[in-house]
Amino acid sequence: MKRYITQLAAGVLTLAAIGLSSCKKDEVRAVLTTSDSVTLKTSATSVVLTSTQGADNAVTYTWTPVTFQWSGSDAANYSPTVTYTLQLDKKGNNFASPVSVDAGAGPTKTLTVASLNSSLISLGLAPEAAADVEVRLKAAYASNVAPIYSPALGLKATPYSIELYVSSSYLNNNLATAPKLVEVDSKPRQYQGYIYFGGTTASTFTVTNTRAGTGSVYGDAGSATIAASPVGTATNGKLATPGNKFSIAPGFYLVNVNLNDMTWSATPTTWAIIGAATPKGWDGDTPMSYDATKNVLSVTAALTAGEFKFRANNAWSINLGSSSSVNYLVQDGGNLKSPSAGTYTVTLDLSNPSQPVYNIAK
Repeated sequence: MKRYITQLAAGVLTLAAIGLSSCKKDEVRAVLTTSDSVTLKTSATSVVLTSTQGADNAVTYTWTPVTFQWSGSDAANYSPTVTYTLQLDKKGNNFASPVSVDAGAGPTKTLTVASLNSSLISLGLAPEAAADVEVRLKAAYASNVAPIYSPALGLKATPYSIELYVSSSYLNNNLATAPKLVEVDSKPRQYQGYIYFGGTTASTFTVTNTRAGTGSVYGDAGSATIAASPVGTATNGKLATPGNKFSIAPGFYLVNVNLNDMTWSATPTTWAIIGAATPKGWDGDTPMSYDATKNVLSVTAALTAGEFKFRANNAWSINLGSSSSVNYLVQDGGNLKSPSAGTYTVTLDLSNPSQPVYNIAK
């Protein structure tokens, strides 16, 4: 493939001249020849991804770099910089809307399990289901010259989801803003989250693994209503696909979904602050209430310059405190400190149950 580039008599070479069809009298026509194509190779044609292997290598792509040859010019020593990009798209989509992955200078690019999974989810592929994907290499070296593309390679891939979404009648079954359950650390396909169901009557809900609603839907294999009491006591059951809609009384629940054994549980939960800094000291809870606007638990109380913690269900089996190694609350963590004596609003954000955070403000 021949590409044309102009060289000024003064010896200044510029990529802006690529593709010129005519020259000034003091210019010399230079012909740039590149390889007509790039050939892409892969280390795998089928992958099943799991979250616990996120840092592992999933697939490696290698290729022969684009080469250049000049003729009719003294610029033979100049070689344009080539940037490479891997493009992934659903099979048959003809790369109309690909996901692009920077491949640097090449000639190899390894995708980890986590990075490949992110690309597959961005394509809109449903978790837990094998899908056919095409991968090609894009090589570009000048803005006014068409890129070179490799022939596409096939990849059958099964992505995973680190989140499930709770579609409830309380929130008008809006998946775009649905609260989520997150995968429990080191426990693939097991999810949990704190979910608020407001109103004065029972809500219904299902769980799905995509916000687009194109994946799997999980429901109740039974039909009993989940009660809001007694607090701290779990209701358990079996999942089905798609199953029946769950029916649940108003309240704030810890919801667990296990896709390995297709079980679920929902535990009505209350939260409070307790400690020397709180109105009742270490002898009693100061209850928190759910703020549906801000999606946090909160309480406004007169605090002293002492210590406190968060705990659930008037018991110490679930309690959150500080950690010196991370910037979020942890189970059985150290005591927290009140800024000073005064009236404060204390908030607890459990939207990510793996990394809960809190705030204190006057």
